[in-house]
Amino acid sequence: MAVVSAGVDAAVNARANTLAWPSGQGRYLRAVLGELTGPAPYGYRLTTDTGIWQGRALLVAAATPATSAA
Repeated sequence: MAVVSAGVDAAVNARANTLAWPSGQGRYLRAVLGELTGPAPYGYRLTTDTGIWQGRALLVAAATPATSAA
């Protein structure tokens, strides 16, 4: 199975990469707190084989089903 996500998780990671302090996991926690103080939904448009979904959300994840290589 493969999963791709977009939204607040990417914003948190981008913010964490700009922080000089603290180091390690504390940097990510500080970035989470900074992003969640005023979250604004992002606009998305997902196109699949079965249709199109358009809307606003903080996080969107899409996955492919597991396959067997037998």
